[in-house]
Amino acid sequence: MSLLRAGVSSLLVSAFIAGCGPEKAVGDDSTGMASEGPTGGGEATDDTGAGDDTDHGDCADYLACVGAVLPGMLAVTEMSFGAGAACWLSTPEVVQACLDACTQGLAGLAVAFPDVPACGGMGSTGMGSTGGPEPTTGGPEPTTGGSMGGGIAGDFLLAVSTTVDRGKPFQFVASNVVSEVDGQVVLSTCLQPLALAQGKVTTPRDPVGAPLCFAGVPLVGGSFTLDLGVVMIAGAANPITGADIVVSMVMDGTIEGDDFYCGTVSGEVMEPPIGQIDGSTFAAVRLTQPGVLPDPVVIDCMGTSVTDP
Repeated sequence: MSLLRAGVSSLLVSAFIAGCGPEKAVGDDSTGMASEGPTGGGEATDDTGAGDDTDHGDCADYLACVGAVLPGMLAVTEMSFGAGAACWLSTPEVVQACLDACTQGLAGLAVAFPDVPACGGMGSTGMGSTGGPEPTTGGPEPTTGGSMGGGIAGDFLLAVSTTVDRGKPFQFVASNVVSEVDGQVVLSTCLQPLALAQGKVTTPRDPVGAPLCFAGVPLVGGSFTLDLGVVMIAGAANPITGADIVVSMVMDGTIEGDDFYCGTVSGEVMEPPIGQIDGSTFAAVRLTQPGVLPDPVVIDCMGTSVTDP
């Protein structure tokens, strides 16, 4: 399995953003980002106002890449890194954290989608009407339907319910692309962490940090294994304790239908040293309207759901 982890350390940006007010874009609903901005993370400057697009580092390119390959995530990504986001209205430390998140997110998507020029690729756009890249190995065209898992292409709310506290799931917006390469059906997915207040299930669920992206995950008989490796999840996305955690995690999933997939989670919470979380579960429900997240939240293959009192 070919895995790509993008923006793991950049999840810490949420710890900064959480104290900066709502992550809602102001002004028009376009990216508002100039394409000629600096190409590196760059040093934060004193002029971080929403109207000065030249100080936003790789965020212009990051938004353009997200719009090309994961259009369903563009609106929520703009909330974090668009021209009017809280990123650019705060301290130099917050600005730098946001710049770093954009740089890391762009780097991850560039590897996941190497033929898309908007993400730094050298090939043709490679994008069909389904929003997925064309195969790079000469295999069949991408598919977004069929019995082998292509139906899960698109955007889902993915909730991970751990054995630490079943009723307080970690949540992500999962944006999936399914392709056939040399006869093998593979999944590429980006998991955008969502902010959750301590003890809450539905509040505020704003995007925090850069997505975690994984490419080339085989879909075999409607099943898959996604090894996230060791990742850091910032406290702003931790509804159980509100503290940063470091966790190793493997997700074994089954595709139940075009609008739902689910499975089990194994691994270990390494920091703080909580220990094994084997027996945890996850469930992913298709998003039918942009920006509208399901309530209640499904957490396992049995259809168990949780919400706030």
